[in-house]
Amino acid sequence: MSIIGISPLDILKAIQFAHTIHETFFKKINRAELKYLEFGDEIKFLESSLIKLGDVFESANRERQQRVYDNTSRDLDLATDQERRELVGDFEETLARCDVLLKQNCQNLTKVGGVWQNAKWLIGGSPKVIESLRSRVQFHSIKILLILEPLKCQLLAEISENVWDIKEDVRALRYELRLYMTNGAAVVDPSAGDTLPHIPETLRTRFEEALQVGKPSTFINDDSFPLREGLDALISHFRESTVRFNELELEHSAPSVEQYLNLIKARYILEKLKGSSRVQDDSPSLWSRSILVYQKKILGQFRRFGRDLASAEEENIARLGPDAFMIWLAEEPIDAPRLITDEDNGEEKILELELPLMQGFSKRSLMIFRQSANEMRLVRSAVPEGENFPPQSDEKIINLHAFQISPHYAIPSQGNDSNNIHVSHSHVHRGDFFDLRSRADVHKLQRALTGYKVVHASNHINWTLCKRSWPKTSQEEGKGHFQIWQPKACPRILPLDLAGCEPMSPTTSQLDHKSQASVSSTLAEKLTSKYHGSLASITGSSGDEEQTITSSMPRLPVIVLFTRWKRQLTFLHLQLDEHMKINHGSCSCRHSRGTCREIVIECKPPNRTKFQMRRHSASKDSAGNDLLSTWNLALLGLPRHPDFKAIEVLGDVVWFSIVFESVLEREAFENDFETASVLRNSQLKEFRSLGKAVNWRADNPGFNK
Repeated sequence: MSIIGISPLDILKAIQFAHTIHETFFKKINRAELKYLEFGDEIKFLESSLIKLGDVFESANRERQQRVYDNTSRDLDLATDQERRELVGDFEETLARCDVLLKQNCQNLTKVGGVWQNAKWLIGGSPKVIESLRSRVQFHSIKILLILEPLKCQLLAEISENVWDIKEDVRALRYELRLYMTNGAAVVDPSAGDTLPHIPETLRTRFEEALQVGKPSTFINDDSFPLREGLDALISHFRESTVRFNELELEHSAPSVEQYLNLIKARYILEKLKGSSRVQDDSPSLWSRSILVYQKKILGQFRRFGRDLASAEEENIARLGPDAFMIWLAEEPIDAPRLITDEDNGEEKILELELPLMQGFSKRSLMIFRQSANEMRLVRSAVPEGENFPPQSDEKIINLHAFQISPHYAIPSQGNDSNNIHVSHSHVHRGDFFDLRSRADVHKLQRALTGYKVVHASNHINWTLCKRSWPKTSQEEGKGHFQIWQPKACPRILPLDLAGCEPMSPTTSQLDHKSQASVSSTLAEKLTSKYHGSLASITGSSGDEEQTITSSMPRLPVIVLFTRWKRQLTFLHLQLDEHMKINHGSCSCRHSRGTCREIVIECKPPNRTKFQMRRHSASKDSAGNDLLSTWNLALLGLPRHPDFKAIEVLGDVVWFSIVFESVLEREAFENDFETASVLRNSQLKEFRSLGKAVNWRADNPGFNK
């Protein structure tokens, strides 16, 4: 059993933990929110308090080795670890909470944090958690310094008890002498007695009433007066009492009425603590030692201002409201800090994937949280093997219009087994590789980042593009991979407690072709109820008599080809409007579909109307190597990238052909192409139907009721 119930290993670990927290999160901060820096001061003060506690422990051990055990030593050895936890509180657990909170939020307060990060810290609930944790840290420090440190007097020698008394008496005499020299005030005898001063009945009645308000469940009667909650209340009220009054401050000639009340309240709580059965028995404990320490402090304040101050200030104190007489401290539960893997305020979790395992880890995962239409938070977490290691996490917040997405898996010259996507800032070529388990996971991540779902993918195809600009006809050809993209952003992954609710519709970006009309709220609901949610929107609250209904043209599916164009990594982008079709009569085998591996896409076949494609090629460095970060798939994503219009347009295209590795692959493509076309045509039909209704209402406002 350890001295005063505290293990030296506990103290050492806590000191190291507090030091690490302060060094890691506070010492090197150049610019941070003020409360954050104040929090760092509290952590540093707790560290110094723990160091002092460790010194007391070491000194006590040396003293005990040099003298024979006496009753005091034996009594102190009876203190249990449970008492220490109750009295001082679990400072290891508090430090652990601080560590978790700071790991998740410290980047939000440094000079590199952006507007979003600072806003998250200031309005996302962290200040409330900070204040709760600061209060806990302060209480640990106070209890260590004001309760345990004085106990070194008993631990080292009985003479220390007299030293404590002498220090209190000297302080009182010094104050009284100053009063006498300046005001001629009468000196109060500091040895007026060690009994607790009388509390007038009017004030005692008020305290008895307040004692029943918000009381702990363990408090039934005075015999069961809760020691932990009671001592917390005593310390808190004593801190706000006359001890805060500084006689050297000229603007205050005497303590405030509230400070007098808090001193009398602390004296009242002390009386209740001494009446508890756990203190009244003869067994020594840390509780009785701590109560004795505070009894001396309270008596010192009464000596300082007069033992009859309760009676002298009774009338003024009685005028205070019920809140001023409250005894118990409000127990505000401290919510566990938000984990980095949790959905934050204003976010939607849209993707979670398991990553390939690495040595030393039992699980790795990737999560994506949508913060706005083009801002994402990417989180990677890893669970180390073994029970003694906490999960490791890192996050990156990206703006899809400022970051580059490079599909390394689709480089034509590479094998078919790569599943890598590279994400980097547009001004930094180095970034993060996301190595995924399968091509299906690659497509899911790509969907989250581009707003397009991959509904078909073919590898190792041969392609030919024919351009006709009279009188010349030219062709380009190559090899690569290609995909059909359907515009469909990832929906929100609902938390377990909302699993039965309707998932939120993802934000979709529309073209500029819109129709608007102001109609009654009833008619607006009627007009839009039978159309797809992405085609119609209503502006105005449900209670408004008139609302604005808007019809918007849906985004169209596209074909994206990953290839090389004149030895440069290139995207070819083809928008599949309703005129783009497969012409079976244009392939080299004509109508022998059973053996044909080719398809030809034309505009309004068989007329072969000219159409456009877009081409974006990656840059090369001075040595002729591909700058993969410039092979940016984000340029093709939704919402539309501001640089999309700057992508080179290939005009005068008359046909585009693809040769697959097998007939089955060609048939699979045709099926997926047809499915995408049917969905597109259906949405366009709805859009035009709704557009006609909206336009008619706009031209005939008298019928919009």
